[in-house]
Order: sequence, then C-alpha cells, then structure tokens
Amino acid sequence: MSDVLIALQGICKSFDGKAVLRGLDLEVRRAETFTILGGSGSGKSVSLKLMIGLLRADAGRVLVKGRDVTQLPERDWVALRGDFGMVFQGAALFDSLSILENVAYPLREHSDLGEAEIRARVAEKLALVGLEGIEAQLPAELSGGMRKRVAVARAVAFDPEIILYDEPTAGLDPANNRRIGELIASLQARLGVTSVVVTHDLSLCFALSDRIGLLDDGRLVQVGSPEELRGQPGAEAREFFAGSEIAGA
Repeated sequence: MSDVLIALQGICKSFDGKAVLRGLDLEVRRAETFTILGGSGSGKSVSLKLMIGLLRADAGRVLVKGRDVTQLPERDWVALRGDFGMVFQGAALFDSLSILENVAYPLREHSDLGEAEIRARVAEKLALVGLEGIEAQLPAELSGGMRKRVAVARAVAFDPEIILYDEPTAGLDPANNRRIGELIASLQARLGVTSVVVTHDLSLCFALSDRIGLLDDGRLVQVGSPEELRGQPGAEAREFFAGSEIAGA
C-alpha cells in the first residue's frame, strides 16, 4: 500500500479571474503531520477544501488513498468524507446548540447510532480533548480555546483517518496556542491519524510538523522537515521567516 494518502497534482484554482493556486503539487503521507505554511491569501485554506471536496479544481487532479476524486459526484463525496474530520477556522460551532448537540451533529446526520450510543461517543470525544462534563453548556459560555477543542472533538466524532485543521490557533492567546498544538500532537500519537494543518503560525508549525510545505504564489516552493527548513531555507522561506525566532535559530 502506498504511503501517500492525499495527492494534489498540478492544481489550479482561480476566483473571479484571480489565480490562487498555479499548478500546486502536494503529497501527504500516511500517519504524518503535514503543515501547509504561508501568508494570508496564499491559498492554504483553498488547498484543504480541495482535499475534502468542498471546492473543485479548475485544472489538475486530487487523489485520496490512490483514488482519483477530481470529478467525484457530490453524492459519492458524502461517503468519502467519513474518512475526514475537519476543524474549521473559528471553530464554526452552532451558537444555538449545546456542546452535546454540536459534537453529536455529524453522528445524527450520518450514522445509525442510538441516542445512548451518541451520548457515550460525545462524552468520549470531549474527554479526549480534556473537556469532560460540559455537554449542557452553550458555545458562548466557553473561552475561545475551549471552543476550538470542542471543534476538534466534533472532528474526531467519526473516528476519521485524516484530520484537517484550518488555522487552528487563529485568534488565540499564546497559552491556548500551545495547548491546541499539544492537543494536535497528542491526537496524532494516540489515534494514529494523518493530520494536515494550515497555518501562518511559525511556532505551531515547527513544534508539531513531520514535514512542512511553504506555499508561495500558488505553488509549494519548499518541502521538508522542520530541521531542513531551519537549516537550509530557500529564498522564499528566508523571506517568510524574516524577523521571527526561526530566522535567528
């Protein structure tokens, strides 16, 4: 079995005539944490949405576990998305629903589990992210860091093989940044999942990644381990790291 779980090949994507991705080539290996690093507007989140079929490429191919899903009909994507969990930027919780109902939402929509099984699954996943006993609360009653952890619990409710994180530390203070990074690493180790993280947060990126891809001008301009990007940064990486602790490491 190939160790490449997700591949984007020659992907082009434009919005309103503006090119965002210009022939993107990317491979994510089984059971690794791959981080897509780049500035705002560089196409990082677009890349994630292409992987999970929320957007369609203008050109190129998307492969998931060796299967070409570029033109996959939406009805077939519904089943395939069971392999994915996604943590959206801003957590994207339903404000009017309790934490129980937020985490249970994908289970109610896409499984045949009974009520007792759903409640047990929700309790298990909340415990996994360190939030036992908050099922009755509303999102507005939680801190930003806690809402992000609830979003992670919802993403793993289906026991996915792949977890996609879209700017998981955006808007959080340094302490919660660190906590979310530790949670991502813990889930990777405990569940053996494949993680794809989109961020512009250098400290998060270098703390948890097995490999990093730097996205610039619609393409990956450098791919390597954290040690490789620290030790031998290309011109684009040096510019991106300028003024950071990474640059002085």
